Amino acid sequence: MTEPTDGEVGANLAELYRKGTDTLPSVAAVFGTASGAIKGADTWKPFLRSGGEVYENNPMFPQGHGFGSGPVNGTGDSFGAAIGALCGHIATMHETLTDCSTNIVLTAQDLARTDAEVKAAFIAEGGKL
Repeated sequence: MTEPTDGEVGANLAELYRKGTDTLPSVAAVFGTASGAIKGADTWKPFLRSGGEVYENNPMFPQGHGFGSGPVNGTGDSFGAAIGALCGHIATMHETLTDCSTNIVLTAQDLARTDAEVKAAFIAEGGKL
C-alpha cells in the first residue's frame, strides 16, 4: 500500500474543509428548523380533520380537545413531555453539528499548514486558510 501524495492529502483536506463549510452547516440548519417546529407543537388545541372541522372525541370517553390532561382525561401531559425531550435532543444535535463543522474546518486548515506542497494543493482545490 502506498502513501498518498502531498497533492492527494491537500485535496482530501480541501474536501474535508468543504464538508465543514457547506455540508454540515446545512444539515445543522435542518435540525435547527426541526427543533423550532417541534417547539411549536401544541397538545391542547383541538385536532382538525382534513376539511378543517374540529375532531370530536367519543362522547363515551370525553377528554376535551387535544390529548387531554392527566391519567384520567388523556395523555396530553405525557405527550407534551415527550415533545420537550425530543426537542432537547434535536437542539443538542444542532449544536453538535454546528460545533463539528467549525472544528472540521479548523482541523483541515491546521493540517494544510504543515507542509508547503499540501498547503498549495489544499488552496488549489478550494480550501481557504
